[in-house]
Amino acid sequence: MTKSQHPALLSLVREFFCSRQIHETTVIVAVSGGADSLCLLSLLHQLSAELALDLHVGHFNHQLRPSAADDAEFVRSFCSQNSIPCRIGNPPSDVSLSGSENESRNLRYEWLQNLAADLSAPWIAVAHTQDDQVETILHHIVRGTGLRGLRGIPSSRKLNSRTTLIRPLLECTRAEIEALLKELGLEYRTDESNRDRDFTRNRIRHELLPLLKESFNPQVSDALLKLGKQADRAQQTFDQLVTPLIEQAVTIESADRIVIDSVQLAGQPMGLMTEVLVSVWRQANWPRRGLTFEHWSQLTEMIKHGAPRSISLPGPVQATRRKKKIELLFDRTSGESASK
Repeated sequence: MTKSQHPALLSLVREFFCSRQIHETTVIVAVSGGADSLCLLSLLHQLSAELALDLHVGHFNHQLRPSAADDAEFVRSFCSQNSIPCRIGNPPSDVSLSGSENESRNLRYEWLQNLAADLSAPWIAVAHTQDDQVETILHHIVRGTGLRGLRGIPSSRKLNSRTTLIRPLLECTRAEIEALLKELGLEYRTDESNRDRDFTRNRIRHELLPLLKESFNPQVSDALLKLGKQADRAQQTFDQLVTPLIEQAVTIESADRIVIDSVQLAGQPMGLMTEVLVSVWRQANWPRRGLTFEHWSQLTEMIKHGAPRSISLPGPVQATRRKKKIELLFDRTSGESASK
């Protein structure tokens, strides 16, 4: 593989790994064959000796497009030419594919986690870029989100107790990546579904963002990135305040039953109470899909003022006021049935 003469991107990725002390370890690089993931693989391959990285490529063939098999063969061939171990994954034979973005992402990440476990790899590197960050923040705003959603894509997150997902290119633009690949003379695959306007993200990329830049603010991407960073700092402050409050006021008695001491929380600002509740749901791993601003507001009113006495929430979760305690019961049977 030809070495890059584009020091900025190489230095950025090196700093990403060094600042997190990621070295002398196994890293799975998720490679679709597109420009972003091929750039990430190229840069990590150049850094692998310096950082003592044992690189393995993972490519998941969703089998949803006519060109999917060609993409898989392209990745396999590229890795073979550069002596990089490569695994190709496919959806389970008993899964009926709908083609939805969420379903595809869940299948891909499940396979990558299984691959990480098989290889004892603590890290999975994916190639989200600064452009993806802008589109994600705007997507969250359009869809409706809170402070946590305004942060956009995190640079890393725990997938499980053994594996962490990392995004070393999150500060790189798509234009920089394509310029680097052109410099290196590397061809890459183009996913034709990226032009399909049936997908919300594609309409944001090809219609909404250009409209905002042309008609409202040429620097809208920079504005959204700054908003994301400000939201991240604010969320970190909330998280520091939430932890001791959960320790004081919340008892997770079982996987399906949580008790909240309303006396400990009633004097807190409504926003902080909401953050406590969201964190409780996350810790309990209860489904949050369908929970709206209005639902969280009803719960904080129950904690602060004692009314309403009972609330039925999506999940389903039943919240009941019992004297100075709030009992939360998750109906796991109904929840699992609803998710199928």
